[in-house]
Order: sequence, then C-alpha cells, then structure tokens
Amino acid sequence: MSARSAVLLSVVMAGTLLTGQETEADGNRMGIGVYAFQATGEDASAFSDPGWLVSLQIHFNRSSRHMGRLRIDYGRMDSADPMLTGTGLPPWDQTLREYGKIQRETFSVSYEWMPHLQDHSRSGLFGILGMGGSWWRDSWNTSAVSYLWEAHHDDDLAFQLTLGGGYRFNPHAALEARYTRSAFTTHASYPPRGERRDHLSCGVAFRF
Repeated sequence: MSARSAVLLSVVMAGTLLTGQETEADGNRMGIGVYAFQATGEDASAFSDPGWLVSLQIHFNRSSRHMGRLRIDYGRMDSADPMLTGTGLPPWDQTLREYGKIQRETFSVSYEWMPHLQDHSRSGLFGILGMGGSWWRDSWNTSAVSYLWEAHHDDDLAFQLTLGGGYRFNPHAALEARYTRSAFTTHASYPPRGERRDHLSCGVAFRF
C-alpha cells in the first residue's frame, strides 16, 4: 500500500466513524493530533531536522480516569545530511556507492492507555502507554542516480511500544510528548540500516 493510499483510507474511515459516533458530556470519541516528529537512536544524526506526524484518534472510556484510544498515524521526515548507499551485495561495490538524501515515512495503527492522575479524564496530568504496529518506507534521492538506485525505496514492518505523558487542559485539548520504540519484524533494506526506527513526538491533540 502506498503512503497516498494509506492516507486516503484513513480519511474514508474517519468519515464513516464520524457519522456514527455518540455524544456525551465529556466530548465525542473522535479526535485528531498534530505532532513534531524526531528520529532517535540508529541513523538519528541524519534526521536532525524534525518532521511531522498527524493522527486520527478514537477515544474510549471517556468518563473514566483510565481513558484509552485507538490511533491511526501518518508521519514523514527528511534527512538533513546525505547518507551512504550501496549495491547491497556483500562485499558492497565501492564504485557504485553514493551519497543520497532519504525521505522516511511511516503509517501506524496502535492502541494507547492513558491513566489520569485525577479521578476523571477531563483535565490534569496523564500517562501514555501504547502498543501497535507500523509500516516504514525509506525513499532514496541521489544527486548522481545509478541504475541500481533509481526510484529506490525500502519497505519494512515493525512492532512498536510507546511511553509518554501529557497535560489535558479540558476535555477537548491536550499537550503530549511520546517516545516510541519501533523494532523491525521484516528486513527489506540493503545495505541493512539497523534494527529499529525509534522516534520522539511532541504536539497537541484535540477531541471533538
């Protein structure tokens, strides 16, 4: 599935769910989030500039202090510095290695549990514990494209865990920060570029 198709599918799902949601005093179950998106760990030095991440969110247990939500996220970041590519056939042919910029995209689905410190979920501090899966694509763009790297990209699947926290100003608006450890379950990239795609996200979430 391409990134464009994934985003389109998310929009269609959002429209379907919005027509069937119920309303209660503490707000509807639908929400969105907008976050700055920063790579950490392996290869993070090439992504010193933050990217962006948008999120469609479906909330549960809205009157309880132990709120939960389903997230459908799409994020993108671009490498600030060139990274070395290669043929992927060990020993890698030095004559065909070249530097290129990477556009990194992710599409993920996860569930997060958000326990609040108050005895309700309308305001105050809360934690974020999450688990889910993600699809990652690294697309290469080189200044001197060889036939081996023209329109090249790598797709991998990953299992991810999230730890974070936030502050809810009212039932509808919250400020959040999250650390996500994203470990590959497939390995399509050659030459291999690590086992994980960890990242930080910080931003705002709105519940309608």
